[in-house]
Amino acid sequence: MTYINDTLSENASREELSAHVGLSPFYLTRLFTRHVGLPPHAFRKQRRIDKARQLLRKRMSIAWVALETGFADQSHLTRHLKQVVGVTPGQYVAC
Repeated sequence: MTYINDTLSENASREELSAHVGLSPFYLTRLFTRHVGLPPHAFRKQRRIDKARQLLRKRMSIAWVALETGFADQSHLTRHLKQVVGVTPGQYVAC
């Protein structure tokens, strides 16, 4: 999990993650899901959203937050934040 947290802004693949820990991609996914409750890609997305929320609370620009947390652009962040939290970044900042 430390590797995922340290590489949030990067788009590390499942293969890179599995090579980092020395397991096959399929075994890593099964093991990670069993222990964390989410597959690695979903866990990374959740951590990115958590970090984005922290930065948005500090009134950082939405576009900058998107890039800093590994989303492709502002609309990518908006789509995922709305999916997870239920509001857009602008609405989140206004709350």
